Amino acid sequence: MSAVSPYDHVLRTLAAVPLPEQVLLFGECDEPLASQISALGFDIECTDWWDNDSSTSGLEPEHFGWIIATAAERSLLWWESALERVRPLLRSGGWVIVCATDVPDPASWHDDDSVARRGFDSSGFALAEELVSVQENCHVIVRRVDPGIDG
Repeated sequence: MSAVSPYDHVLRTLAAVPLPEQVLLFGECDEPLASQISALGFDIECTDWWDNDSSTSGLEPEHFGWIIATAAERSLLWWESALERVRPLLRSGGWVIVCATDVPDPASWHDDDSVARRGFDSSGFALAEELVSVQENCHVIVRRVDPGIDG
C-alpha cells in the first residue's frame, strides 16, 4: 500500500469545486501540488511563505475564492496568526484549506480550547469541516465569515 500524500485531501476537496475559481497556494509552494491544482482547471497563483511581510504584497485583496495554506513544523498558535494574515485576500465566503505537515504536537489541535475546535472565531473564520489528522499531518477547512453579511 502506498503512503498517503498530505495533499490528497486538498485535491479531493478541490475536485468538487465548480470552475472557474481563483486559488492561491500560500506558504511553502510545492510545485507538484501547484501543477495538480492547475491540472484540475483552476487559475492558480503561488506565493512563498508568509513569515516576511512582502509575501502578500502585490496580491489583490478579496480576490481569491480558495487559499491553500501549507506549512511544515508549525505550531497551532503560529497557524492562528497566519490565518489572520490571509483573511484579507479572500472574498467574503471564501475558503481556506489549512494543510499542516509534520506538526510538532498534533494532539493539541484536538483540544477543546484549540483554535481548530473553536472554529477560528477570533480570526473571522468558521469551521467548515472537522479537523482531520493523519499521523503528523493536520487538515482543516475554514470559511471566511463577515458579521452581518450572508455568505
